[in-house]
Amino acid sequence: MSFKVGVGKSDEFLQDRDHVESNKEKGLGRPDILIKDRRNRRAIIIEARKSKKESDMDGDCDKAIAQIIDERYSEGLYGYTQVLCCGAAFFRKQAKVKKHGGRRP
Repeated sequence: MSFKVGVGKSDEFLQDRDHVESNKEKGLGRPDILIKDRRNRRAIIIEARKSKKESDMDGDCDKAIAQIIDERYSEGLYGYTQVLCCGAAFFRKQAKVKKHGGRRP
């Protein structure tokens, strides 16, 4: 997924202490992207959707966040005190990202 490549190569965002995983089993499914900040014990779970219309982007972000929660993707992140869930929707060259939480979902 090209979105993961872009996130993974952002030197300003990711440091040596950070770890990026893609489509590895967590909870009842496989999150698209999982970024772990091992030093500060924080994690970001990103689920991405391709929208059929621009007007669907908001709802697709909500569906992606619901999938993160319903499939319990944060399970297995033992010791992480802050888990941010993000739903991303893409339509043509547009992107929208919504976040949920900041603590364990």
